[in-house]
Amino acid sequence: MTAGRPTTYCPELAEKICLRISEGQDLRAIVEDETLPTRSTIYLWLAEHKEFSDHYARARAEQADFHVDEIIKIADDETLTPADKRMRIDARKWHAAKFNERYSDKSTVHTVVSFAEMTDEELKDELAKLEGKD
Repeated sequence: MTAGRPTTYCPELAEKICLRISEGQDLRAIVEDETLPTRSTIYLWLAEHKEFSDHYARARAEQADFHVDEIIKIADDETLTPADKRMRIDARKWHAAKFNERYSDKSTVHTVVSFAEMTDEELKDELAKLEGKD
């Protein structure tokens, strides 16, 4: 009798999945490996294990870096037609922007304001600034 795919969370398998993602493999290719969990099991692990979820998010950002590195290689590939190059490059740019904010066209501004130690007057001033009434 052969063993089925793993279903019980295993940090070593989680690490292997994240490593393969960071090296550019997509989840579809990874789950084709019969020694690794199915897609649904991986999603379950992501929901139930914060350390795996955090590592997976970092791996996706690293995967975006991998795809950005591929863009130059594709652009220099003389065997591809201009249309093929454009399609492949656009797909990698889209993917990189989705998984790594460094490659996104959107700007994000993070502001942290601590209200706990402010006086009522300071709170009113801060609220006025946020509403654009300064």
